[in-house]
Amino acid sequence: MSAYFPEACRAARLTCGLCSRCCSDHSIENTSPAAAGCDGWDARDAVGARRLQSRSIAPWLSVTHATLAVAFYKAAFGAIERERLDDDGGDVAVALLSIDGAELWIQADPDARVSSSARMISSVEDPDAVFARAVAAGGIEIAALHDGHGWRIGRIADPSGHHWEIGRRR
Repeated sequence: MSAYFPEACRAARLTCGLCSRCCSDHSIENTSPAAAGCDGWDARDAVGARRLQSRSIAPWLSVTHATLAVAFYKAAFGAIERERLDDDGGDVAVALLSIDGAELWIQADPDARVSSSARMISSVEDPDAVFARAVAAGGIEIAALHDGHGWRIGRIADPSGHHWEIGRRR
């Protein structure tokens, strides 16, 4: 591993993607934040530090019943709730979920309409197992798992109507 240069990070005003602190808060002489217990950085590049996640795009799915949607994503994909805001009745209003480190937002919206112009693609090690688990949890098979164009892939619709392609490159 290359040397870690907190001065370079401070000059670029970089902050850690996980704890939102300036990387100088992690500085231990010639030690990267990762070695200091923070994995929001990669210290491999020539300027001393490079953020692993300088930008991210996370889907924000509007659903009519967010509590049921969150339960489905947990059962089907092993999602973990990272944040949750409940409404006055105790149902999910907004939730941030993580599926193997990939984040997505769920929002309750009684007027939610699903568009066919977007769908999620979940790249997994064992698409057969994940596909079967998603269908068992209440997903509707849209396209059976098949091999094509260098992928093992299939598509389901979740109970809210959002389409998920589940697959793996061959």
